[in-house]
Amino acid sequence: MYKFSSLRKPSVYFILGGPGSGKGTQCELLSKNLKFVHLSAGQLLRDAITSNSKHKITIENCINNGVIVPSHVTINLLDKAIFDNLSFDTFLIDGFPRNYENMQSWIDLMDHKINFKTKYDLKNIGKIKNKWKIR
Repeated sequence: MYKFSSLRKPSVYFILGGPGSGKGTQCELLSKNLKFVHLSAGQLLRDAITSNSKHKITIENCINNGVIVPSHVTINLLDKAIFDNLSFDTFLIDGFPRNYENMQSWIDLMDHKINFKTKYDLKNIGKIKNKWKIR
């Protein structure tokens, strides 16, 4: 995992919803209007393949076999994306966690490094929009 400063603990929100529910669309709107960074777990995995990262073979094997990429791999990519981005302190993550084991691994590996705010299911996105007056 990547080094972090005890002075900088970014805030992280998980945006949850089923396929095609608008997670990415809502994250883009929230990031644009609130100056948050949108991190798509799926896009980070695709980028890791095209950039020939150390996780490329593991990710490709998982995708080809239709299984979830190991938690530590996805968390490593999210960790790097968060802590390489020193300009922002609030991150929206979509596409992760996908199951209980993902969440437990996140807590084990990242809880001491971030401020985990909450998780929003997209059925409640209207409340967020109204709170921040986003259209």
